[in-house]
Amino acid sequence: MSRVMYSYRLSKDTWWEFARACRDTYAMSHPISVVVLKAAQDARELPAEGKASKLGEILEVIRKSSEWMVDLQLFDEGNTYLIRPLERGYFFLNNHEQWTQRFGLEPVFYDDRSDVPGEQEANREVSVWCDGKIVRGEYLLYQVVTEDSLSRHVFDMLVD
Repeated sequence: MSRVMYSYRLSKDTWWEFARACRDTYAMSHPISVVVLKAAQDARELPAEGKASKLGEILEVIRKSSEWMVDLQLFDEGNTYLIRPLERGYFFLNNHEQWTQRFGLEPVFYDDRSDVPGEQEANREVSVWCDGKIVRGEYLLYQVVTEDSLSRHVFDMLVD
């Protein structure tokens, strides 16, 4: 059976600054955020009745987009967290370089579906450890993109 892990290690000292930066990046650039915020921006010029109607439509889109919500699963390693993005697609993976440079986020990858590079071999044990933590429910969840956060942002844009 294949073992695949795309996680990241981060010092607890930088967690909250990273978490805010991560949330900000998702709020501005994540596919569902872009769609709903563009719709809200376009609706700002409508008369009150039009805004109300558009608000209802946008909130319905958000409600039906649960598969686009994003969480970070956190595993406590003592002085660090091992972070596992729970999301549809590869937004985190495609954007992690900015956080690597800014916060020292360290990729912890393991994928044995093909040859495993030597530098990733030690991560197999980390992957096994994470799987055990998941089975026992020993992790924290940090919500990055939620129905509530998107709805609140859209509501704030449209309701004066």
